Amino acid sequence: MEGTMETPKKRAPRKPASSSSRSTRTATTAARAAAPVEPTHEAIARRAYDLYVHAGGVHGRDVEFWLTAERELKGKRHA
Repeated sequence: MEGTMETPKKRAPRKPASSSSRSTRTATTAARAAAPVEPTHEAIARRAYDLYVHAGGVHGRDVEFWLTAERELKGKRHA
């Protein structure tokens, strides 16, 4: 099988997008940008840990730090 090479397949030229499909694509992109994106579990955990460290490593306030981190990150995404 050495020495055999397949020739690459040629693709048909793409037709230019019509203005209606372009506007639909733009509207879809805008809708995605406007849709709220929930912060990931990891992002909330990282921020909650930062709050914990900043508070001097105080134990027993984990729920408070978590809720504060969640609120902060969701606020940034909606702003």
